[in-house]
Order: sequence, then structure tokens, then C-alpha cells
Amino acid sequence: MPLFLIITLTLFIVLIAYLIPRYQREKREAIRRFRAVGEVMQTANGPVEYAVVGEGYPVLVLHGTGGGCEQGLLVGRLLGAEKLKIIAVTRAGYRRTPLTTGLSFEEQADAALDALKIERAAVISISGGGPSAMQFALRHPDRCLALVLLSAHGPGTLQAFSARTFAFVARLIGVMVVDFPFWMMSHAPVRWPLFLLGEKVDNLRDVSKLEVAQAILDGMFPPSDYKAGLMNDMTQVLKLPNQPDWPLGNLKVPTLILHGTRDVIVRFGAAKFHAEHIPGARLIPYKGGTHLIASTHRQEVGQAMAEFVLTKLAQSVIQGGEGKEVK
Repeated sequence: MPLFLIITLTLFIVLIAYLIPRYQREKREAIRRFRAVGEVMQTANGPVEYAVVGEGYPVLVLHGTGGGCEQGLLVGRLLGAEKLKIIAVTRAGYRRTPLTTGLSFEEQADAALDALKIERAAVISISGGGPSAMQFALRHPDRCLALVLLSAHGPGTLQAFSARTFAFVARLIGVMVVDFPFWMMSHAPVRWPLFLLGEKVDNLRDVSKLEVAQAILDGMFPPSDYKAGLMNDMTQVLKLPNQPDWPLGNLKVPTLILHGTRDVIVRFGAAKFHAEHIPGARLIPYKGGTHLIASTHRQEVGQAMAEFVLTKLAQSVIQGGEGKEVK
């Protein structure tokens, strides 16, 4: 072996040996931080991790891929509104909610209902939480006062993204999402993943538009803490074409859809599909926005969600349907 390669290999091994203790320490700290966010309750479907903040009108938040209830609390903070009680639930296979609690989106919806402990609530979902949120509204319309789909997956995903391509991406993610390499990538500036997602350079220069994205990225390490849920989400989405069409036409819940027109993870065509098939749904497109409009368009997205949710919840109170604790 050439001397240059020997020296390079030796330096690489030394570097890895130097980094491993730091990696192990940060992994332990990350898991400890996530465990401190919420609690675990026993439901009819199995254990469910959840976190609650605030007082007032109840809002159930279902997180996306690569996180847990802490991501739900982050989405809740985007609302920037008082008089809200944010109930963030960790979906099956993520953090401390075992996969056995709900393999299918239908089972995840029922588990979220059990964890809710509130008679009625608005439901907000982001990205991979979309299908479970839609099933919640379809299966329990009397418990769902309003539905918000933020950059969300759903039956329209494979209308805008071929199943073959989606399956390839799922296999690629399964190989790439490994703790140590992901830890190394997580230390790169958040601008890089946003740039790869097609974000505009002007947004990348504005620090205020990167804060939420950074928090989401920080919550994605270590992936071993949620990989089972991530891969199950992929599997369940791929099953959608082989199942009867979801009766989105029967979804009578007031629905708000917020989506970036340049989203490469959940194509904008999926949002249009959902808007066309959910009666009365309102679609707000963010021109040039990517999958992380919750970060790059934080103020506009937060204001739109807050106004919609508060209006619908206030109407429910007038009609006598305010969220009451389930005994």
C-alpha cells in the first residue's frame, strides 16, 4: 500500500477515535433531553408519549418524520397565540411510543384520540403526521374541530410522487439514517440541508428564517430513537395505492392546507390533491417555499394557523362544543 494511503488511513482512524467519545456523550445528552420533554401514558392501544403546554382551547399536534412530541411543541409555538393548550403526541415508532401502539395511520389516529383526554380539539399535523391527522378527522369527526395540514403527506403523496420513486427513496433513507454519520452531518450549518432542499439564497442569509429549521434538525439526532417509526411511515404510505381510496369527500372538518410550491419532499401536487378532494378545504400556497416553510415563512405560517384555529375553536365554544376533559 502506498505510504500516502497508509498515512491518510491512519489519520482517519485517529480522527474517528477522537470523535467517538464526543459522539457518545452528545447522543446520551440528546436522548436525555428528549425524555425530559414529555411523559408516557398507557392507552387502550398501548403506551403513548405526550407533552402538554399552555391553558385554554385544546390543539392536538402530530409531528412529522424525524422527531417526537418536542417537534409538536415547536409547531405549537409557531401559533404565537395565547389561550391555547398544546397537546403534542409522539406517534408510533418514535421516541417512547412503541411501534406496536399503532402500525397503521388508522391505529395512530385512535392512539392519539386515547391520549387526547379532551372531548374535542383542533388538530395540526406537519409532514409525516398528515396521514394520521386525516384519519383522526375521518374516524372521529365529532372530536375534531379543525384540521391543519402543514407540508403534510397524505393520500395525495403518491399522486404527485410515483410509488417506485418513493420506494427507492425509502430504501436510501433506510441505509443513510445511521447514528454516527448522521451525528457528523448534524454539525453542518443548517443552511446546507435547506440549500439542498431548494431554498432561496436570500432566505439562507436571514438568521431568523433558520431558527425553526435548526430546532427540527437538532431533534433528528439520534435517528435510532425514531427510525422504526420513520420506516413504518414509509411502508404505510406505499400501501396507500393498494387500499381503497380514503373517503376524503366525507371529511367535513374545516381544513387549512399550507404548502410550499417548491417542496421536493411532499410535492405541491399532493397539497392540491388534498385541497381538491376535501370539501371546503382552503389551500395557502407559499410561492417558492420548500418543505420547511414553518421555518422560512415562520411569521406567515404561524399567523395563518393561529387565525384559523382560534376562529374555529371560538365558534365551537359559541356552539357549545368547547374542549372538555374526558373523565
